[in-house]
Amino acid sequence: MKYIGRAILIAVMAGAFGITAILFRLPGNGGEARADVWQVFSGVVREIPKFIHATEGDGDIQSVDINGNRLYYRNIVTNRSAKEVLDYYEAEFRKREYNIAPGKLRDDPKVASILKNTEDLVNAAAPRITRVDGEGLSYLGYLDLGTGDFLTNYSLRGGGFAKTGNVDYMGVGKAILAFDEGPGRTSVLSLWTGKDFDIYKFIPVEGADAEGNDIPDLPRMPDSQRLLSTRERDSSALVGVGIYKLDKSVQSCMVYYLDALREKGWVKNPIYESADVAAGENDTMLYAKNGRELQLSFEENGEGGTMMTAIERNFGG
Repeated sequence: MKYIGRAILIAVMAGAFGITAILFRLPGNGGEARADVWQVFSGVVREIPKFIHATEGDGDIQSVDINGNRLYYRNIVTNRSAKEVLDYYEAEFRKREYNIAPGKLRDDPKVASILKNTEDLVNAAAPRITRVDGEGLSYLGYLDLGTGDFLTNYSLRGGGFAKTGNVDYMGVGKAILAFDEGPGRTSVLSLWTGKDFDIYKFIPVEGADAEGNDIPDLPRMPDSQRLLSTRERDSSALVGVGIYKLDKSVQSCMVYYLDALREKGWVKNPIYESADVAAGENDTMLYAKNGRELQLSFEENGEGGTMMTAIERNFGG
């Protein structure tokens, strides 16, 4: 995988980071404890280990900046099924249980029973693991809160996160994406949040653009919203990806971009010349300009509007 493609990015935004919902359900009281200090004392581990049954890929750790935040990831291929991959990581994640109160309080069996019941209620109210087993893509989202004493710093951690959006106050967001590529072949992408990951930047508020930048010379439709922005260098080019929410239909958006791209100096890729956008025969546009390739893909968003994914490869960048 040379760069994070559309399917992975959408998966990250839509589900793999089910930790987003977990985080926003945690209570806080405005505490301002330093996030990195809590991570040291609560036993948080940032990196996700490589899957032990990898058959392809060295699993080297790489990084990508999305909406002004850094994500780390590794990618491997295995002959195990997606279910086996997620079962393995879920079991590993569940080993990292936290104590809701110091161990000395558990010496009394009655107190220990009460604490255990309370822990069960906390887990039910704010589960740290989100899992979806799909036909082509399965994912597991996990919030690593650490293994240390939880109760004595919980309100400060939650308060610091609520005030700043910094995930480090709570721990590390982690996700496993398993892509079924056919019998005996599963591609596995492990993702985890970098230091000072700001969830308020990562998930844009209604109507506002996400942090980051647009692809140079990419026109913006009126009232469009940027949901995702990332740039990453692969072995041959600088790759930029943007995802936008547009208010018009797919066909109207594509007709708009036919004129807007031409005005910006973009030239149709010959492969695309035969497609008749006005007749609705295609949902992808391919253009080129000064050593750069641009692909725009459009799909209905279920709300009467359109989701547009823009991918630029800059071979001279």
